[in-house]
Amino acid sequence: MSTPGRQATRTTTARLWRTLGTARLTFQAMAITGYFDCDGAAGKHASELPHMSMQQIQQLCVNEQAGTRDYFRHYMDVAQANGLKLVMYEGGPSVMEEGAIVSGANVQAVTDKAIAFNRDDAIRRPVQEQLNIWLDVVTNNARNNKPGGLFNYFSSTGTASKYGSWGMAEYTGQDLATVTQVAGCTELHFRQVPQQPTGPQVLLRQKPGVEPGVRVFCFLQWAIHLCRDR
Repeated sequence: MSTPGRQATRTTTARLWRTLGTARLTFQAMAITGYFDCDGAAGKHASELPHMSMQQIQQLCVNEQAGTRDYFRHYMDVAQANGLKLVMYEGGPSVMEEGAIVSGANVQAVTDKAIAFNRDDAIRRPVQEQLNIWLDVVTNNARNNKPGGLFNYFSSTGTASKYGSWGMAEYTGQDLATVTQVAGCTELHFRQVPQQPTGPQVLLRQKPGVEPGVRVFCFLQWAIHLCRDR
């Protein structure tokens, strides 16, 4: 985040705090969004996107990670300066044409490539690295204890379209072992918390090698609070 951007945030926050008066004393946390669009892959790079390989698009995602870390650090500082915890009310990949949401207009070749990337194994690394940055900067910050650190992944299930590929899975009953975003988040989750989750659970499906009745982590608003009691 640029220096002018940082100052603008501080100025806006200070103005908001003055407006709220004593009501702000009841607040516990500040919530931000955390979407990543891979350096505007379907916007700034729209003319190139249909001709790019999945690895080239992945590299665009990697290129913006330093900015993501800076963004999280900035809001971690703002939250702590105001006696608040920091949470992510929704975040995840947003490789899609913003114009489709604004006006409904889209370029089909760009839409098709964006959807293909969101389904491809190449998105696994960007998803995991964004979540790891959040863990490092926010969740593992000793001063950002409960309720701080929560990351709500948007969303559990949603149909891919020109308006975005927002779902980790595209439909209920989909074989989750074949869904890259689900696999990426699951791998990261169990690297961090190898024991059985203690948070919200639901029996989604029987996994090979898992005993009947074992309950797996619920992907509804997948939280990288990582089911830890904090």
